[in-house]
Amino acid sequence: MKSNNKKRQRKKIVYTLQIVWIVSAIIATIILLVAGNRLLGIDKAGEAMNQGMVSANESEETVPKEEAENPVQDQNKENEKPNAEEQKEEDGTVQENDGEKSEGGTPSKGESATDQTEEGADSKEGAEEPVVTPQEGQTEGTPAAEDDKTSDQELAADLKAQEVIAKNNIDVSKPMVALTFDDGPYPKVTNRILQVLSDNGGRATFFVMGNRMDSYGDTVEKAYEQGNQIGNHTYSHKDLTKITIKELQYEVGYACELIQEHAAEEQVVLRPPYGSRNDTVSENLTVPMIAWSLDTEDWKSRDAKSVINNVLGTVKDGDIILMHDLYESTAEAVEYLVPELIKRGYQLVTIDELFAAKGHALEAGKVYYNGR
Repeated sequence: MKSNNKKRQRKKIVYTLQIVWIVSAIIATIILLVAGNRLLGIDKAGEAMNQGMVSANESEETVPKEEAENPVQDQNKENEKPNAEEQKEEDGTVQENDGEKSEGGTPSKGESATDQTEEGADSKEGAEEPVVTPQEGQTEGTPAAEDDKTSDQELAADLKAQEVIAKNNIDVSKPMVALTFDDGPYPKVTNRILQVLSDNGGRATFFVMGNRMDSYGDTVEKAYEQGNQIGNHTYSHKDLTKITIKELQYEVGYACELIQEHAAEEQVVLRPPYGSRNDTVSENLTVPMIAWSLDTEDWKSRDAKSVINNVLGTVKDGDIILMHDLYESTAEAVEYLVPELIKRGYQLVTIDELFAAKGHALEAGKVYYNGR
């Protein structure tokens, strides 16, 4: 019996030891796993920290030294914007007698030209718009893009003006006037005017009528070849404010076509008969309108001395002078005026030359009285 009890006790002890060993082994395994995971996490964290430090160092190396030292470099340059040049507004709205004549030299109308009060008459010419730097997020079609387009057009106009000035040796620092002649051509008078202009190195603008092109087209060609400008005085001298839009387009458009058959003008400027125009005329024209600031009233006096006195008594820089190449008295006056004006220091220029020299761009539908 005792022997059996001892065997049982030994077995219990063995079982107990086995259980203790198994439990200890499990606990040790758990401890090892936990310790291993912790070590692994520390290693990964260390590696991540090391990688982060390397990336930070690389980022610092990619920043240019100059920018790091001066992050607001060229800020003043970005903020620079040219100011618009403000041009002084000129009135020029004088109650004048245009006194345009019908073909053959007989006045067809004696009434005064309408007072120049239409919108746009007293506009600021030649002012340059400020260049606007596009802001972040602006794309084509935004106001900045439109300003860029306007700037390109102004640049092209400036280049064209400089070309005109250089081609004709115009000194922009000296006074100048534009002699203009309406209702022609009439060779008996026009050729005398062309001769005195040629002899003295002067130029003028001839506002011709379309219905005289068939008979006197060669006179227009001669005037243009001498460097004079050919303008449009309509086809048959109708008051543009008293006709339909269709008639208006015919009077101006057809006359322009006939003129360009004899003179390669890029833009044929218009002088409306009698100086008459209104909003309807302005809105339906694709060319600038040229009025005047000094009326010689040569059609009225038919006297050379009167014409000469009217000019020399009031002429000033930038004037547009109105005459008619229909009367021999006008030719006689011009033969005296051209050398005398040059003697007094005036340059005799065309309409295009006058406005180019004064820095004004001519716009379609607007009326201009002088180059000041």
